[in-house]
Amino acid sequence: MYDNYFKNYEYTYLYRVGNEDKTLVVRFSKANFQHLTGLSYYRGPKKFYED
Repeated sequence: MYDNYFKNYEYTYLYRVGNEDKTLVVRFSKANFQHLTGLSYYRGPKKFYED
């Protein structure tokens, strides 16, 4: 599922705080996957995804 919907994608969220428009850009890569799971891995985030 991560490969199909998130990996190498960029999502841009537009929102407003008071009268000010804001933008939040979220980029997903192999290295982000470990962070999203909340786990630690001794070989690092890129290897976590590959393993």
